[in-house]
This record gives sequence, structure tokens and C-alpha cells, in this order.
Amino acid sequence: MTRKPKEAREPEFATGVHLQDIAYGGETVARIKDPTDSVPENPTSNETVVFVAGGIPGELVDIQLYRRKKSFLRGNVVRLLEASPDRRDAPCPWFGVDNWPNCGGCQWQHTNYSRQLEFKNRILLDQFIRFGGLANPPLLEPRAAISEWGYRNNVEFQVDENSNRPCFHRQNSIRLVPVESCHIAHPLITLAIEPLAQALATHLPNKVHQVTIRVSNVSKEIPVLTEDISALSPRAEDKAARLHALERIVGQEPLAGALEQPRPTMMFILRMLGQWTVQDLAPFTQQLQAALDPYTAITILAEGKKRRLELLCGVPYLEENLEGISYRVPPLGFFQSNSPMAEVLVREVLDTFAASGLKLKGARLLDLFCGVGTFGLQMARYGAKVLGIEEYEGAIEFARENARLNGLESQTEFIAAKAEEYILELGAKNEKFDAVMVDPPRRGCDPLLLQSLLKTRPPVLVYVSCDPSTLARDAKILAEGYRLVQSRVVDMFPQTYHMESVSLFQSLG
Repeated sequence: MTRKPKEAREPEFATGVHLQDIAYGGETVARIKDPTDSVPENPTSNETVVFVAGGIPGELVDIQLYRRKKSFLRGNVVRLLEASPDRRDAPCPWFGVDNWPNCGGCQWQHTNYSRQLEFKNRILLDQFIRFGGLANPPLLEPRAAISEWGYRNNVEFQVDENSNRPCFHRQNSIRLVPVESCHIAHPLITLAIEPLAQALATHLPNKVHQVTIRVSNVSKEIPVLTEDISALSPRAEDKAARLHALERIVGQEPLAGALEQPRPTMMFILRMLGQWTVQDLAPFTQQLQAALDPYTAITILAEGKKRRLELLCGVPYLEENLEGISYRVPPLGFFQSNSPMAEVLVREVLDTFAASGLKLKGARLLDLFCGVGTFGLQMARYGAKVLGIEEYEGAIEFARENARLNGLESQTEFIAAKAEEYILELGAKNEKFDAVMVDPPRRGCDPLLLQSLLKTRPPVLVYVSCDPSTLARDAKILAEGYRLVQSRVVDMFPQTYHMESVSLFQSLG
């Protein structure tokens, strides 16, 4: 039977829409009469919630609707009727719903940064109220980012099978956008995009489906400017601006290496397709090294089946330093993706423990989801005895190595295990801790873990979260035995709705 082709649906629009609030996800919220309402003039007809990309609360806009759900709609701003005073021009050529193709990585480049901080604080407040059941959440003022731009030290690109160019995903789509720069990635990553594209097309066409670029040992003191990133794009024609940007960002005169400071490192992780050998990848490695070696040390690894990594050049780890503690990080290991703000986050965690009244010296601390020891080693340096638990065994190996590198072996113990399972073993042994810290992934804490914490009831609980909705959900469960004392946004991810927060819970008794 021949299927009748679907007729193209006429685009739907809503005009004169007042944008009212901000939602977790970066969109603004409005309420409109549904354009398909059979009785649009009926005053009793219910309004429909619509989530709108590209707007700012308070603006009056026309929107195009692109998706229908049972209880809400989604749309994009197509015309500004009354603009917010907080609106600005976005520097990235791939940002914005009115650009095509557009990248879905940022949501708020069109909004002044001070307003972005307000959004994040508002979202955290709203999540605690809606999902945490808290009438008056005790929020502290947000910690602003050191740099609005060029902060990400870890970026994942998809590789287009036709052009072999590094790409991001389009907004709300699996389709790809080839890019030449990224205004939230560290400028060295923008510098690497074109050499990477050329080396892929020349030596590995249709052999790589994904590339992760990580950078480390970058300056934490110089805020990145949008003009630095634009100057390093292959579209830029001003050679003097390019050299000036390299002097600022790399911390050395290009090709001279004149200043004495640690050299930045750039790591490439290639996710390969089909059969290959290390020898097959040698010409690619040599071309990429030749292009980038004047500015940064290079490590290249290739990942095959079962996530097995083969080292093609360089050293198989990254190095970071936070607050005087040195860290080595495995290629697939987690580390905060904003290096300058990672130090701010560490200080916030230490200040939060201080606010609880806990003295770290001599305290026994449980560090769950400890990774490579990012927070545990910081607490150990102040005299705490730290037990760190992390599921990824590779990270635990590095945590132990990091303890050794910093002379903190006697203060720390790191165990590879699932937190929710190992904490049951600790309970069976009747192990007691003065405080516990959790830094879970986006999905939050397992209910079993929360119930174990409620049963053992360490007096102080510090919760580092990267998702306010799962934090609020977990706070509601913890309310059976803990009181939320304070919570603060630490802005690790400007231009996006993503946020980090640090919350202090204290036992009810």
C-alpha cells in the first residue's frame, strides 16, 4: 500500500506575547490562548503555558510555535515588540534562534550577565519551593563567574560524516552545526578547531565520530574577552589581534615561549569508527602536533571498543592546581570544567564547612562521589581524616596518586565503590563521621543513599549540586532528618542555564 505523504504543517504564530518568568532550561515562560482553540474569543477558555527560547522576562514579542505537548507548547521569539533593557547583542555567530544553523549550547548570550545571575538565583529558589517543599529557602548571594567567556576547559564535538568538521548540535535537534569558534570554550579550543578539521579531513575521513578536547594548566587570573576568541577564529583577518590574543591567553609570545610559567596542555580524545591501528593514526597526530605545538603541549588518545584508550602522543593525564593542591586527572575522569571557578567552588565548600561550626582539624569526613579527590584533598590539607568513595576506578587510582603527590596519604583513604552500596557497609560496621560531603552527578543521590544518611545522621552535610531540580528533590527527602541552613549558586557556566550550587544541611538531632 502506498503511503500518502504528510502535508507540510503551516507554521503557527502567537503575537503580542508578554514573557513573564524564567524556567529551568533557559526558556522564558508565557501564557497564551492556544491558536488552535476552536473558540478563541471565549473568555472562559484556558490559557496554555508556552516555553519560549530567545526572550527575556518582561519583553513583548511575537513567537513561532514549533512543538506541542499535552500540557504546554514550545516556541521561539521571531520579533521583538518591546525589548528588555537587559538585552544585548550576542558575540557568537552561531547563537540565537534567528540564526540558521544555530547551536544549542548557550541560552542567554543575548542577556546581560547580571541578569543571568538573577535568573539562576530565581531558578534555585523556585526549585526548592516547588520540588523541595520549602516555603522560604535560605539562599545566599550568588558567586559570579570570574570570566563570562572562554571558560570551558572540556568540550565535546561531533564530527560531520560529510565534511569531517567538528560540530555542535543544533537547538533542540540531533542535526549538526559545523563551527569555527566557541565563545564559552577556552580560546585554545577555538584555536584548535581548524587544525583539527584539516587533519581529520586529510588523514581520517569518516574514521572519527566524536572528539573531546580538554585543556589544563591555563591561566586562572586573566578574564577572557570576546575579542580574544574572535581573533583566534579562522574567519579573523587581523593578524596583530591574533598575536595579541595569543600573548594574553597562552601567556607567552607566540613561537618564542619567552615567559617562565607552566605550559598549557591540550588533550584530544578521538572516538574511532571501524578498524584501526596506532600506526594508522600517526600522520594525523604529526599534522596536529605541528599546527599546535608552538602554543601548547599536545596529548592525543584514540578510543576504540569497550572505551579502551590508546596513547598516540603526550602523557595520559591532565594536570591542574587548585588552592595549592596539585591534581592529575585521567582522560575520561571528571574534573570541574571551569578551572578558575573551580577554585572559587573549593573555597565555597570550605567556607560552608566553617559556617557549620565544624573544625576540620581532626574531623572525620566522608566524601561521596569524590572523583580524583578534588574536595577531599582540600579538606585533608586542613587536618581532616577523609574517606573518599567513587564508582569510577580510574578516578580512584588518580585520587590515591594525588594524595601521594601532595603528601596527604596518611590523611586520606579512597575506595572504588558505588556510594549507595558502600555506605551500607559503613552502617553495618557502625562507622561514625563528623560530616559528609556529596557531589553527585546530574541525577542526584540515590534514594538508598539518602536513607542511609538519614539513618546514620552525620551532624553536617554539604551538598554540591549541578542540577537544582534533583537537589531540591533530595532536600525534600533529607528534611526527615536535616535542616537546610543555606544554599548558594556558584556560577560555573555563564551564558547557559546550567549552575553549580553549594548547600549546607545540619542534623535535626
